[in-house]
Amino acid sequence: MLRRLATFPAACALLLVGSTTGVAQIIEGDAIGEDNLNDPRYYGVTFLSAGPAGNFVQSISYDISADIDGVFDLDGATNFGNALEPVVQVSSLVGLNAGDITWSFSGNQPNVITANFAPGSFAAGDEFRFACETDLFVADPCKGGNFSIGGAVFSVQLEGGPATSTGFALINGEISVATADFSNCKLSLSMPVRTVLPGGSIEVDIALLHKWQQTVQTPVNSYVFDPQGQTMLTWQSPEYTLATNTSLQVSHRFQIPLGTPPGIYEVGVGIGEMRQGLILRSMEFRVEAPPPASAGQSKKK
Repeated sequence: MLRRLATFPAACALLLVGSTTGVAQIIEGDAIGEDNLNDPRYYGVTFLSAGPAGNFVQSISYDISADIDGVFDLDGATNFGNALEPVVQVSSLVGLNAGDITWSFSGNQPNVITANFAPGSFAAGDEFRFACETDLFVADPCKGGNFSIGGAVFSVQLEGGPATSTGFALINGEISVATADFSNCKLSLSMPVRTVLPGGSIEVDIALLHKWQQTVQTPVNSYVFDPQGQTMLTWQSPEYTLATNTSLQVSHRFQIPLGTPPGIYEVGVGIGEMRQGLILRSMEFRVEAPPPASAGQSKKK
């Protein structure tokens, strides 16, 4: 099933990469292939380099909740031997054993899956690949590029250390790659409620951790896109001064105009002047049709 997913305006789609200094933990996650329905090597995770904050990975997560309908299909029907959890390809293991990896998620159609690693098992130079089908995530069949198009997030927790998350970069239609660099700034987007009636409001919560070794001044920009990808509403915060290791939390309510047609809409958030340049996050929400008038309601004359 093909799905609509809006994109940021071209002016916000340019990712400016800042210079790197020092040594940082870098863990890479990818999604590669034409369809994750039956590809045993579709997802991969590699610990590229260690650093001072921790030498082992505690857990990694793939989060596709930005797409309001997207789920991982773990109901045990048909694919990957009727598996009830993601399936590690044993032949892909480097530096890890199959028993080092356990999975956690909620329900049999979660939108987040997490791989947990035995203490001291997942070190720099280690890697593995695994399989897990998605349903309704941007499009079925699901190409690897959908993890960028659909706003998926890759998160990493280090043993006894920090956690970070990052979006996926689009390499081509079949390849997306997420690079979790612990020296990068971190942006999170959440929406407590993801359905709204015309005339109602939708809340957008934004959290930022500025880790760049420079003080910057920047606003937060947010947009609402309609089902055709056209900009419908915009908002810009005041300009903030952010020193190194400053945390910022911002909330905004978008008022959805009366008469807005039902459908799937999208919120996009962008903030610049970060170590990795411009950071973008997106998340879908649904505008529902207003309830019909009561059958016995009389018209005013």
